[in-house]
Amino acid sequence: MNNTQLRALAMIESYEAETKKDNSRIQKAISLFNNDLARTTNDCGLAGKVAELLSHDSYSTITRVQKQGANDLYIIIDGKRIKCEYKTNGGRIESLYKIKNPYTSYVVYELDFTPPVRTKKDGSIVISERRYVKKLLTVASLLNIIESTKAVKITKHKNLNDCERAIQCSSKKLYEALLNGGFVDYDRNKTYLARNIK
Repeated sequence: MNNTQLRALAMIESYEAETKKDNSRIQKAISLFNNDLARTTNDCGLAGKVAELLSHDSYSTITRVQKQGANDLYIIIDGKRIKCEYKTNGGRIESLYKIKNPYTSYVVYELDFTPPVRTKKDGSIVISERRYVKKLLTVASLLNIIESTKAVKITKHKNLNDCERAIQCSSKKLYEALLNGGFVDYDRNKTYLARNIK
């Protein structure tokens, strides 16, 4: 298994099933995982798909990964069900630039990145991990922090001419800015007040 598959498996194993709908999501996540094991091509975003799938609240009827362009999930803010995007690691962010009101639109972002092992001049080995647990923030805040740290890269699907902006998740400046951002922890069954979300 590769690192992405190990991360996806860890997410599935740590997910707490609370309702029958949750169990349906777990079965779908396992199916995604098994399909990925059978693939011979590069990473197809398995960890992000599993993370998105398992981020829905216990009352949600969604038991599949949303299609491109559809809302990833819904959260309760100020007593209302609000559409929310879900991004992980080096996810594509082109769709976020098209949102009309980025200051009142929301996104959940999480980072789980392991830089390559480094060997210092003295021969010691440096192994580091950058983990940023799910945070809820405004789309404007996420785009601002990505741009201010120059953590934007251009990516495209293999064999397609569909260049889009994505997050440069290897950026140490981005990681540090996120840690110092003071953003709200995301809990799939929690309700939020808009005034508390940066």
